[in-house]
Amino acid sequence: MSATLLDTPEARTRFIRYTRVDAWSLLRRFPVQAEAQHTLLAEIVGVTLPSVQALVAAMERSVQDVARQLASEPPYRDAVAALPLAAGDRLVALGDSITADRLGWFEILGALVRIVREEEVLTSNLAVSGGTTTDLLERLDLLGEEKPTWVLVMAGTNDVRCHAGRAEYRMVSLRETERNLHSLRRFVVDELGARLTFLTPPPIDQARVDSFAHDAKVSWRASDVADIAALIRRIAPDSLDVHTAFSSGYSPRADDGEARLAELLDADGVHLTPAGQIAVAKLVLGYLSGTT
Repeated sequence: MSATLLDTPEARTRFIRYTRVDAWSLLRRFPVQAEAQHTLLAEIVGVTLPSVQALVAAMERSVQDVARQLASEPPYRDAVAALPLAAGDRLVALGDSITADRLGWFEILGALVRIVREEEVLTSNLAVSGGTTTDLLERLDLLGEEKPTWVLVMAGTNDVRCHAGRAEYRMVSLRETERNLHSLRRFVVDELGARLTFLTPPPIDQARVDSFAHDAKVSWRASDVADIAALIRRIAPDSLDVHTAFSSGYSPRADDGEARLAELLDADGVHLTPAGQIAVAKLVLGYLSGTT
């Protein structure tokens, strides 16, 4: 990434928010201490190590605040209690930046489970920003090492990422995406003996994507993301359909009111706002617990 893309405090914070060095394949296979990971982030972003540590800590506090608020509300607390998980079970997430997000749905879910459940339920976030479904196969060994009980997968948005502003330079074909998802399912279910839940990716806001990516090297098309969602629904009818939920107007509870898609998607039209991440966390919690 060009350093010119990290020339503002907002850009640097955003990079740190979505970049989980601990999930990178190399550093999963050859781990280093957390301080070394943060030092690497500091070098990339061009700030001091304490600045990175402070930003990461602030994001972790934000997640904890959201989780504590949800835990204080009976419907969500009851849903956590109803999750079919036992002591020692491990939830593992795979995906791209939407899941790797330090303010993301999986971080919220994990914090909420730890607050409410007395027994120890372990969580591990293996999502990597920019990852495609092909990249998931490269990381099967890392997934196996986690010994997951339940694997949650939200992927495919980067499969349809186009480079140089041209659709023919798409990362992964739809046929290959299907092959990858079938391979992942065979590995998780047949070889690991774990439960698997696919989540369709959220829709994108085409106008925002076109505006934000006007001078960028990458772009997305809303119709391509919709094709990925349709593919997941077809090959995994029991998937959690975030794409449709967000497209049709999201309301996790009647008294929450309806949240417009514009409020759930970030300025780039692809990533989620903190409100969007909370919305996904609520959807996942209700789905996994069987309470919605």
